[in-house]
Amino acid sequence: MNPIRLTLLLACLLLFSAPTATHAQNTCGVVDSIELPVDDLNWQFDDFALYRERFGGNHLGSDLAFDRWGDPVYAAMRGRVTVSNLREWGSEKGVVVLQHILPDSSFIYTVYGHMEETDQYTFPPLDSCVEAGQVIGSIGWPSLGRPHLHYEIRKGLPNEGGPGYTQGNPLTEGWFHPLDFTFTWRARLNPAFRSVLNFDTAPTVPPVLTDTGGYALGGATALSVLAADGRPAWRVAKEGIVAGLVALPGDRLVARTQNGDVFSLQTGRYLGVWKMPGADVPFAALGEVLVFPAEDGTLTAFDTLGNQLWSVPGQADARLTAFRWNGGRALLVLADGTGLRLRQVIADGTVIAETQLSRLDAIAPLPDTTWLLLSGNALYHWRSPDLVEIATISPPGGDAAALVYSPDGSVFIYTGGESPALVRLGPDGVIRWAVPYPAGGTLPPLMAVGTGCALYTLDATGVLHVFRAEDGSEATQLTFYTGGRRSNSANARLLRADLAEQVTVSAGFLSLMTFDGRVLSNGACG
Repeated sequence: MNPIRLTLLLACLLLFSAPTATHAQNTCGVVDSIELPVDDLNWQFDDFALYRERFGGNHLGSDLAFDRWGDPVYAAMRGRVTVSNLREWGSEKGVVVLQHILPDSSFIYTVYGHMEETDQYTFPPLDSCVEAGQVIGSIGWPSLGRPHLHYEIRKGLPNEGGPGYTQGNPLTEGWFHPLDFTFTWRARLNPAFRSVLNFDTAPTVPPVLTDTGGYALGGATALSVLAADGRPAWRVAKEGIVAGLVALPGDRLVARTQNGDVFSLQTGRYLGVWKMPGADVPFAALGEVLVFPAEDGTLTAFDTLGNQLWSVPGQADARLTAFRWNGGRALLVLADGTGLRLRQVIADGTVIAETQLSRLDAIAPLPDTTWLLLSGNALYHWRSPDLVEIATISPPGGDAAALVYSPDGSVFIYTGGESPALVRLGPDGVIRWAVPYPAGGTLPPLMAVGTGCALYTLDATGVLHVFRAEDGSEATQLTFYTGGRRSNSANARLLRADLAEQVTVSAGFLSLMTFDGRVLSNGACG
């Protein structure tokens, strides 16, 4: 943690390919579980990659367990001790480094810094083997700060404490985000795991599937595309936080930033740039027509080069509360003094349907480009121009409700409210079951179904729930790291399930993972 170590960074990076002889010495086994190095963490504090002027660089680890001087520190995984030095960082205290072999045969190193020994907790001997959960020291009190543990996970530097800081992005220079790595590898050790994409910046909007099978990522400083195998395809640096992102055929992307800049690109080359200020809500791609809503419900359409095509006025006394799209139709919801006014608009700007509701709790698209609308106890089917009530549910919808349509004709509803429940309606509109939901919150969970044998939900807290469609019982759950207060973006979550029962999940942070839903559902999907 000494700032002088910054000058050693370039030399250190040359060592990130550990010698083969060192690898051959490891006889401590392959990682089969991964834990956190301390108990009872404050998940909201996250200083990984945080720039600190005092040290002149970006932090290479996460600082954990403040003011817990003397508490035990545990080995996160089984591995071999490559550094065990009470004076590795001088007045900044001791360091233990462990080498680990992951199931994919890669080698990584965990670093535990600012540590001390006590009568009860001592450092492990150099070159010894340790198991996950074994005590390897205690939280120390460094001279330049409060008691805490500095925790790193990196690809190399097996024989030293390391520089502690870098002037670049740690994720591109051989380090991993320790907490995201932990939760990601816990999920990778699940038998249902199939693939993972890792990001080097946290997205600000959900990753978007491209027509080449990769994913487009919009963040605070760049727009980038990863190929299906995880390799970077292209990247464009920009100013402004991405607030909306759509993919079009031909490897094209259109993005809108919070400051109203809109740009379209093809394979990383600009096609058009224009301004579209207004509501901080997503925009729609109705084929080749890009439709942007304003706060009063005005819709303005452009082609992909930035040429304005048409505009449909909103209401001066109204406020836009929702905007969705489904195939070639957009749906906007306006609140005024009389309630809610709903409009459907097609690609040429024609308003094809309009209706009113006193309240609207959730919206879901149907495969035929029509809509399901939940309003209190009533579930409606809105097929232009008719609004038809198709079911009555109990309990009723409330704040943060959500719903999803299943290929077998069923509808799954998350009611929200103070006592949230899951409800399944059969194709005939009759309630098949209603069960309490295991968590609530101010944001609704994302919901997805594949063939209809299981329901998948993803909470804002990063918990993926898998429910059996037959009776609503929970088959399993996985937890992903969502970032701390500084880096969290729950609105960047993604949840998809296809007819092969492949489930794609991103908790809005640094990874996107795919699982086999037939395994996750523990037999519900065959």
